[in-house]
Amino acid sequence: MREVLFIAYFYPPLGSVGSVRPLQFSKYLPEYGWRSSVLSVKNDGHYPNDLSMLASIPRGQKIARSYRLPIFSTLGRIAKGPLRRQSLLYSFLDAQYDWVPDAIRTGKKLIKEGNYEAIIATAPPYSALRVARALNKIYKIPIIADLRDPYTTNEFMKWPTKCHKKFYSLYERKLLASFDHLITTNESHSVDLSEKLGQSEERITMITNGYDPDDFSVEMRNPPNDRFVFGYVGSIYGKVSPRPFFESLNLALKQRPEMRELIDVVFVGNMQPKFVKNEARRMNVDDLISIRGFVPHFEALSFIHQCHVLVQFGGMVSRSFPAKIFEYAASGHPTLSFDNPEVFGDFITRNGLGTSVNGLKPEEGATKIIEFLDMFKRGEQILGPSTEDSQRFSRRILTADLASVLKTVVDS
Repeated sequence: MREVLFIAYFYPPLGSVGSVRPLQFSKYLPEYGWRSSVLSVKNDGHYPNDLSMLASIPRGQKIARSYRLPIFSTLGRIAKGPLRRQSLLYSFLDAQYDWVPDAIRTGKKLIKEGNYEAIIATAPPYSALRVARALNKIYKIPIIADLRDPYTTNEFMKWPTKCHKKFYSLYERKLLASFDHLITTNESHSVDLSEKLGQSEERITMITNGYDPDDFSVEMRNPPNDRFVFGYVGSIYGKVSPRPFFESLNLALKQRPEMRELIDVVFVGNMQPKFVKNEARRMNVDDLISIRGFVPHFEALSFIHQCHVLVQFGGMVSRSFPAKIFEYAASGHPTLSFDNPEVFGDFITRNGLGTSVNGLKPEEGATKIIEFLDMFKRGEQILGPSTEDSQRFSRRILTADLASVLKTVVDS
């Protein structure tokens, strides 16, 4: 077995979607000849723990956890109003930067004890890249950046001033140039890295998010027969809003008011319940909404199977593909995705992962909602993605691409 070191701030038991990608890569890498160790954080009070994910950690995997100094996290709690959301005013790169000093120290200890041929740093937080770069300078081990989300080209980033954005754009360009290879999760990020940040296309590989086939190998509960359940699983933050879905649902119920008695709309994940409820109230659908909040990953997967139609609306504001879309597809249940065609593109439709409607045109979503409800009343099965369509996004298959990048970087 060849050895690789993952630098992953988010790793189980931290209950964040950011934990899933490095966990599942490390789980399947041994099938391709690579054993991984993980450098993560010990103390982060912002995210809940998800102990259900611990069972997926590869047996015998070495995990070292560094201590986060309570500097920027404390300042973030003290900050008032808008300052609380502007971590770059009191930190560097991101609000988690205070884990960097001890992460470098812990990384040095790991490297002295192991025989690592490469280091993979997954971001965000982008401070993980600083840790990898520092270790690379000392030990000359090749470094790979796994970029789950963009940084300066991220639509969700709020910059304190134009000067901040300019500085970090230049810094990001310089930092990424020090890596031997870059991995993105979607085409638009690859294009931005090449065109806006001047990175060579030969140094960029796209490996999408996906799903763990083991998560879907057990029998799950089916949706109810007497209620039609629309489900959403994931976080709602920044500019992401359920309003496009609520607008379409409101329009559909104006046309078919008798359907209201059949419908449940359930939200599962990290979000502000008051915000979701207020958005629903504006569209007169708040009586249909229930919010369960954060649940362990396996429980969230179980809930997916209990829905007739899964919804997502992140494509209204982001060119990234929400990670949930792949687990939605693997469940075999249909997905209704509210997108901005000029932003999100046709990825979902092109890959057979669901139905995409223009979120700027509520009538499109309303038509599909009525179609689904009519099929339900007639007792017809509402078909979702086929196994063939979703299978290409299995983490086991995608990890082969990561192993290929590792081999290319290390053996070149």
